[in-house]
Amino acid sequence: MESSYNFTDKTFHYIDQVYEIIFKHHYDYEKSWSDLSALLKIVESEEFDKDFSYYQLIATLEYFICKSTVKNGPYESLLSKNEKVEKYFKTSFKLDQNNPPLQYLYGLYLYEIGDFKNAEYEFSKINIRYFEKMEGDDRILKIEELIICCKIFLSEIYEYSILGFIHEIKNSEDGFYPADLIETLKFNEKKITKKIRLELDGM
Repeated sequence: MESSYNFTDKTFHYIDQVYEIIFKHHYDYEKSWSDLSALLKIVESEEFDKDFSYYQLIATLEYFICKSTVKNGPYESLLSKNEKVEKYFKTSFKLDQNNPPLQYLYGLYLYEIGDFKNAEYEFSKINIRYFEKMEGDDRILKIEELIICCKIFLSEIYEYSILGFIHEIKNSEDGFYPADLIETLKFNEKKITKKIRLELDGM
């Protein structure tokens, strides 16, 4: 099934509000919880066509509410598995199998519950051309970074791949900072070779 990546006006309005709340709190998801929960109640009181964009909206809200309940947890498993979040993601995918923004969020959810194998799979099948058209170079680098992080946790990557990504970042003009890669390597110190450490120290 080809995706148009289009929302209805109503769902786009609420998706926009989700990110406005997150930006307002400077990505402090705990502070976002009250506003996101209130927005979910408003959405649930509205009448929607139960199409993929509706389930994408609910999945997005439930995902960020789930994130907002986490205070401090080990990096490799920030979230607990959440059946409600998974249900809405999967329902939306049944109606729209090729949806890069939703695939990205679902990949993040899987990554944050420590399901690195399936997270890598979700990130790897994202149609990067969608973000290229949106000039989303940061998002493309983030997807590439998270795939590498998954492979580090799974012990399925070699030094040259990590070094190649670091060189790619250094050669880009976006000022991209690989926060997830750095945190991942902290939890996998045996994977940090002298060459990798030198390259990271130079960023």
